[in-house]
Amino acid sequence: MRKLLIVLLLFFIAVSCSSTPSIKELTIRMGDTDNIEVVDMRSVVRNGILTVQATIKNTKENSLVSYRFNWFNKNGLKVFEDETWKPLTIPKDHSREIIGIAPTVDVSDFKLELSSYK
Repeated sequence: MRKLLIVLLLFFIAVSCSSTPSIKELTIRMGDTDNIEVVDMRSVVRNGILTVQATIKNTKENSLVSYRFNWFNKNGLKVFEDETWKPLTIPKDHSREIIGIAPTVDVSDFKLELSSYK
């Protein structure tokens, strides 16, 4: 019985130590993007390829923002450097869904970059 309690305790400690990164940790901001809020971010692996869907919302005046994804392998090394910035106009108080699809099956992690578009 004592061994079972120790095993369960170790299991719960291990589970509580593993955490999912927050939206803030997965977002890199450049320029004046304070009015753009990332309200949701989800990812799934389909056929070995990581796909990301993020919802961004404009909280102030009409904004032109650009975005791109950074893709990383399981060791944290950048896999792909040629992703282009994609411009997006978001009216005040509106949301937009953006989708990123990893360029290779080697990708296991990502970050979303947001930049003010000028």
